[in-house]
Amino acid sequence: MSRVTALPVGDDALLVEAESGAQAQALHAELLRRRAEGSLTVREIVPAARTVLLDGLADPARLAAELTSCEAPAAPRTRGGGSNSSCATTARTSRRSPPTGACP
Repeated sequence: MSRVTALPVGDDALLVEAESGAQAQALHAELLRRRAEGSLTVREIVPAARTVLLDGLADPARLAAELTSCEAPAAPRTRGGGSNSSCATTARTSRRSPPTGACP
């Protein structure tokens, strides 16, 4: 697993860079899950090849610190399903948010 890089974009957005396209997809899925459950307030989540743009954040610096302080979600496996990321496992097995300091 690897960490992500979060770059500020204006006053209320972040561009989050992953090391691979698959990792960016896993991060995008996790951010969508968090927004759907209400633990992430963001106007737009825009995936790209190796990045995810988050626009309309109330506190982008806080989210940047959270995202860069933990391991990024692992890319989903193509055979046998599952992921090595504890955050992805938490997302699949529970509707509650991961603990503070854990992946998004």
